[in-house]
Amino acid sequence: MNTSRPTSPSSRERVVFEANQRLHDFLASAPDPTLIVDRTGSILFASTQMEAVFGYKPHDLIGARVESLMPERFRQGHVSFFESYFSTPKPRPMGAGLELYALHKDGREFPVEISLSPLEDQSNLYVSCAIRDVSDRRKMEADLRATAARLDAAKNEAERANAVKSRFLAAASHDLRQPLQAAMLYLSLLSKQANTHDQQQLCVKMRTPLQVMGNILNALLDISMLDSGLVAPKRSDFELDTILERIAGDLYPLAQQKNLRFDYSQTDIIVNSDPALLERIIENLASNAIRYTTEGSIVVRAERIGGTARILVEDTGVGIPEKSLEHIFEEYFQYDNPARNIKKGLGLGLAIVKRLAQLLDHPINVQSALGKGSTFSVDVPLAQESTRTAMPIAGGIPITGERVLAILFIDDDTAVADSLSMLLTGAGFAAYGATDGDEAIAQCEEGLRPDVVISDYRMPNENGLIVAERLRAALRYEAPVIMMTGDTSLRHIEEQNIANLTVVQKPIDPDALIGLIHKMAALPSNKRITKP
Repeated sequence: MNTSRPTSPSSRERVVFEANQRLHDFLASAPDPTLIVDRTGSILFASTQMEAVFGYKPHDLIGARVESLMPERFRQGHVSFFESYFSTPKPRPMGAGLELYALHKDGREFPVEISLSPLEDQSNLYVSCAIRDVSDRRKMEADLRATAARLDAAKNEAERANAVKSRFLAAASHDLRQPLQAAMLYLSLLSKQANTHDQQQLCVKMRTPLQVMGNILNALLDISMLDSGLVAPKRSDFELDTILERIAGDLYPLAQQKNLRFDYSQTDIIVNSDPALLERIIENLASNAIRYTTEGSIVVRAERIGGTARILVEDTGVGIPEKSLEHIFEEYFQYDNPARNIKKGLGLGLAIVKRLAQLLDHPINVQSALGKGSTFSVDVPLAQESTRTAMPIAGGIPITGERVLAILFIDDDTAVADSLSMLLTGAGFAAYGATDGDEAIAQCEEGLRPDVVISDYRMPNENGLIVAERLRAALRYEAPVIMMTGDTSLRHIEEQNIANLTVVQKPIDPDALIGLIHKMAALPSNKRITKP
């Protein structure tokens, strides 16, 4: 290190400075290494902490140039900076916004922060330089940046994996449901042509595993969608009675088949939630109650508790042992089904309920007594305002009379189209098939006026919604449309709120499809003329 002494007038200044013992003692006790430097850049004082940080004893630095404590590349710039500082002296950090480095006695560089403060002694002006070694902080910051980079990379990879999984689920859902739908349609046709009792029984037995396969596929895809974060709630204020009434209508026949009483209490409560997802939760709980109840009743009701609506599903079923209550929301857990009897369900319904409840932030509670029954409840926030958003329930009555209904179906899958044609014809409809929108419109331009249109959602060049819009424009009336899809979710279609359009997920039961066709054909807006 260059420790050459300056030639003027610092000798006198050092004497003056050293005489100020009070200032000397204060600076010596400062936690950071501190220097006092005169206008020429000569060091007049060095605190004892300089030895621990820089490796120099304090007296070795007296009279040395302050630039000697800097790496060579900073020294020239420091001279002009120093002159500038003395022209407008005030407390401030040195090199704000820059990375500063100091030079250890052993030649090692290390990062520092320097605070400058002017000092006056009689007619002389000095500068106090407090120096802080920030090596540990810089290392921590570098570690944090590296960690953040790794987290960003992991996040990007997770998002990429989610996108891949989303595409896989959509493709797998469609590709698996298509052949399953065709198989169910063919089986329905086969059962109508069966001539003997044995043949009829064989068809019944074949239908059961196909339905089970469809249920398993739906449940597994639902769980995968929820776990992938691909389901986003669409909250709104709506009348709770709307979905409770629909659930009761759907499940009442199932309860009747087991000679169970199904009671549903009407309510005027308005809640804030995602109506489709909340309906799924309650329907799963109610259908589970029917499955595990052999005699007695199932009750679905709601009550206000503060700012919350508590929806309860009560049954007089087999009940759940206390030790099993903490496990019932796990996948495939069924405490009373060790043999995996498929008639007792798949063990996935409550797992889906749990995921949906967590997604909506709706607490789920269960109380049960073995042999006496169970009560499941879900707490839903009340609406802030009394806005009644009624959700109309699909209705309609079967068309009677001699007129044959014309059904136009659009599907590019040969097996599904073939089986649909046979099913519709066998049910007494006049069936017309098309593989895409252009072919369907061409038939309408030739005079076809369908009572109901059945369209697949996924097609090579355009989706079913676009086909339906084009078709209605060509027909100049709002033909009722049944949109069939094998996608993992119906919501992106349902949210379009298109009039006279019902969305169903493949595979749909053939008898249910026939019933739906009759209902759709009976809608009052059928053959309503629209503006050209």
